[in-house]
Amino acid sequence: MLFPPEDVDGCYNKNFSILLLEDSPTDMADMADLATASVYFTPSMQAGPQRILLENGQIKDSRYNLVTNTSGVYFEVPQLSADDEGVFSLIFNDTDMDNETYTLTVTECAHLENLDYGSTFSILLNGDILEYTRRGSYLEPVLLWNRSDPSVSERSRGRVIAGHWIAKNITQSDQGNYTLRDVNGSRVFTTVLIVTETKSYDSLELSEDLIIDLPFNLANVTLLFHPEIAKCNVNNYVRPRVLVQDGLLVLEEKQSYESRLKMSHFQIVLKDFQIADVGSYHVHDPQGNLATTVEVDILLPSQAWKAAVLPVTVLVFMLLLYYWKGKGRSCCKRITETTAA
Repeated sequence: MLFPPEDVDGCYNKNFSILLLEDSPTDMADMADLATASVYFTPSMQAGPQRILLENGQIKDSRYNLVTNTSGVYFEVPQLSADDEGVFSLIFNDTDMDNETYTLTVTECAHLENLDYGSTFSILLNGDILEYTRRGSYLEPVLLWNRSDPSVSERSRGRVIAGHWIAKNITQSDQGNYTLRDVNGSRVFTTVLIVTETKSYDSLELSEDLIIDLPFNLANVTLLFHPEIAKCNVNNYVRPRVLVQDGLLVLEEKQSYESRLKMSHFQIVLKDFQIADVGSYHVHDPQGNLATTVEVDILLPSQAWKAAVLPVTVLVFMLLLYYWKGKGRSCCKRITETTAA
């Protein structure tokens, strides 16, 4: 019996296996079942002719393998490429065995890595060439590392340390595809790097200081402020206010912030936080990459009072509950003793 084709996906340079027997062959009967198995392949690329890869349990092409382990016997297609796309048909001469058909599609199967702005990005160099294609770019890939020419890595963004290519303090400018290839140029592995800004949420009391820590030694930043009240204007978009441009307080904001806003390469401090300061703060590096976002709310005096009293109230309640339970047990004990007497 031949079932409808099953669509399967494989990864470039990874192995693809077809199960022939569910258990490892332990006797002559199992070997006889294996001897009835044949695998046919019809390539989808260039509409090539059908080929027989396994005939009556015997490999017909040295590129393919029979693999036996505790879970069974498999027909294996090693190190997939685009030429392996097509239809694999497993046919048994024994009418009691189920035949199978697989339509194989070979894809990149890239590894997606999401990191915060300022993190360290590392790739294990288990190939011969490392290429980088910037996200959204149609330019030729940039060579970052070549095993046969160590000077390449000295001119690139990262450094080779203990068998890894490492880039520190990454930004959105580092986003893209990092592809390892072997000495023949065949793809070994691709990592897609996505970089997002660090995000934090803070609640302050009136007149407290807002402290925004920068991811690393970051100079000449741009600071945008989006007031909370502007977010409520659903009918018209309100642009964030630019407080700092390239490390300098903008002229229009000096009256409001000159005495309150202090900056260094490691943090931004906004002193004497007020209700009008509630909103979100966005820090951009000199290249325009978004480094960090801070959402800030304020605790009004009534809210601050509640926040301080609530833990004490809970503690008192727990002590009273413990006392009542203890008293209840002693009363029950006295009642029981009186009844017994």
